[in-house]
Amino acid sequence: MSLRARITVLFLAMAVVPLLIFGATTQRWGVELVTVAGQVRLTQEAAAVARELARERTAAEERLRILARFAPQDSASLSSFVTDLQGDQIRFEYLEVMDSDGGLLSRVGAAPEAVWRCGANGRTSLARVEASAARDGLRWAAAYWMGDHLDGDGSRRVTVIDPEGTILYSYACEPDLPDLPPDAGRGANPVGAASIETGDGPVQLGYASAEGAPWIAIATDPAALAAPVQRLFQTYWWFVLALALITFVAFSLILKRVTLSIEDLTKAAEQVGAGELRPWLPPPGRDEVGRLTMAFSRMTDRLRTTLELADRNGRLAVMGQLSSYLAHEIRNPLSAVKMNLQRLQRWQSKGQISERFAEPIQVSLAEVDRLSDTVSNVLELGGAQSHPAELMSLHGLVTECGTLLENQFERVGVDLHLQLEAQGDSIVGRPGQLKGAIINLMLNALDAQPEGGSLRIRSALVPHGASDGGPVIRLSFLDDGPGVPPELRDRILEPFFTTKQLGSGIGLAVASRTVRASGGDLVLEQPTSLRQGAEFVVTLPLAPAGSDVEASVSRLPPWMEAPAATRQSSL
Repeated sequence: MSLRARITVLFLAMAVVPLLIFGATTQRWGVELVTVAGQVRLTQEAAAVARELARERTAAEERLRILARFAPQDSASLSSFVTDLQGDQIRFEYLEVMDSDGGLLSRVGAAPEAVWRCGANGRTSLARVEASAARDGLRWAAAYWMGDHLDGDGSRRVTVIDPEGTILYSYACEPDLPDLPPDAGRGANPVGAASIETGDGPVQLGYASAEGAPWIAIATDPAALAAPVQRLFQTYWWFVLALALITFVAFSLILKRVTLSIEDLTKAAEQVGAGELRPWLPPPGRDEVGRLTMAFSRMTDRLRTTLELADRNGRLAVMGQLSSYLAHEIRNPLSAVKMNLQRLQRWQSKGQISERFAEPIQVSLAEVDRLSDTVSNVLELGGAQSHPAELMSLHGLVTECGTLLENQFERVGVDLHLQLEAQGDSIVGRPGQLKGAIINLMLNALDAQPEGGSLRIRSALVPHGASDGGPVIRLSFLDDGPGVPPELRDRILEPFFTTKQLGSGIGLAVASRTVRASGGDLVLEQPTSLRQGAEFVVTLPLAPAGSDVEASVSRLPPWMEAPAATRQSSL
């Protein structure tokens, strides 16, 4: 079984089994609670009817005693008196006056032939009450229909029987009354409930007897009270089944995404092991796998950077050997050529040579200076350091470089905007090399805008640097040129990589090495808009307070003292 299948089965077991246990337990408890609640309700209904009928009998007896005490003796007056005394709830069906021996003296109304009847209120029986008149020794008897005033819409399924089982009152004319337990409604068991099996199914009933009344009220419910609960839980089981299915599908999709991401990471690790440092990685999410993907991406980026740095350092080491050879083979002949050209220039200025040779001599001197600059760049790329570190003002260095290239900015039509707003600009480095790096960045901006534009140089302080946590100064060079294509951004600082027809590809490499030698960094920032040009950022650590190195604004090394009007970028 695969890992995905094992996890899916485990998840379903953890998610669905508790629901099954909960449903089974709740169903059993629910049936019991509903049964008990139904029996309590039936018992309360039976007790309520028993009490109402007891109050009805008490009221009938009280009314008969009033008749026996205050009624007139003659039949006509007695009939009128009884009619006036009839109430809304208790109406006597007939009234009899008897002597002490039981002989009938007078009667109001006629005794019905049947002792029970069936009407809108269900089945009622004729109930007889008696009273004695102390004033004349007569006996009074009256009859009324028991429970005739009760609500007979059938909502309360209550039947009243006497101790012998005769039906005295019922919600229906022919009620299907189950057998009561032997002691139900009697003695120590006046109120209770029971569940009785009949031919039509289980019947729940509650019974109660009113104090002093010779009957038992029985409330029945032929429907199984647990049936609604069973139907409810049938719906619940379907819900659990649907939930399990939905959970299985959703969890499978989520697990598939997670496992696929892990499989992609595994393939990426295999590609890295095979030497491919730019493997395809799944889009990172917000979960643990997404964080693992981000960590893996950062790891490959750092590994790629480390290998690229090692490759670059290897190239620089080769350039160091090459620079020694170039210095020996090229620089000495160049010095001789330059001295002879300068001699010819002096002869021309004294009129010893024709004026028409002035321009060729000037062009030749400029080209010799340019070739000397190239040799010096190669020497610096190889690690040659001809000047000690000094304390200097970075703002002053930038201003001096801008003044040096002022004529070229005017000739190309590029506006130079200096926004040197950093509160501190003291750094420690080699002025000549740092000035060469700044000039190189300015010349690159000029080459990127042959039709004119602008170069904005801004400075700002950053509270914490990346290395030792101290403050650094950030110097930004932003032009209005076309920018660097995305596919070339990673290689723009590599030695001998250039996009220019006449470039050598070592200018930016020398600038990057110079800045790093001073403890800083040179990077190409990501553009924030489509029309933004290239933005190179130099970060250098501020000089600590009390630096004991020699303070200097900066001075040009010999290879930068050529006329600025013919200076060209090395890239």
